[in-house]
Amino acid sequence: MPENQASLQCRGRLATLFRYDPADPADYPTRVLLQGHFEQWTEQPSSFWLQMPQDLYYTSTDPQYVVIVAALRVGQLSAHAAILRRFYSILLHRLRTNRPGSDDARTIAQSIYNFLHPATYQPNVKDLEDLTTSVKSLVQAGSRYVNIAKKLGMGSLFLLGEVIGRSMSVSALR
Repeated sequence: MPENQASLQCRGRLATLFRYDPADPADYPTRVLLQGHFEQWTEQPSSFWLQMPQDLYYTSTDPQYVVIVAALRVGQLSAHAAILRRFYSILLHRLRTNRPGSDDARTIAQSIYNFLHPATYQPNVKDLEDLTTSVKSLVQAGSRYVNIAKKLGMGSLFLLGEVIGRSMSVSALR
């Protein structure tokens, strides 16, 4: 990719970050999640790290309503998971920064493969490669989120919603 095009692409990503509006209808699940749990997380910060309960079922005579409510609840769960992932990525980044001899993504993937795939006796090459890519993505995401937090404050990581992709360039944020 030519250098000018790469520079324009980075500036565009950075502009997207600063233009982000949490009131965007696309981030409805994030907004509802934060509104519904703000007081609980403020009073008991450790509850943020726990899975949200699934015991609230919507009953209706119209199955469409039931499906829509279920889908919206899943959206809130995925919004919570995205926020958790950001903070886990920062924690991982800090751990790796303080441990200069940290293992590479492939070594970590090989080490945790049997735990994540207990029924598999022989590692599946495709699964191992996909796991390695996921570990690498988590490791790389940490510095990206640290830079976003430096520019916009740590609380901004709660509000990013799904609009800001995990592929945002770290260099664009410096």
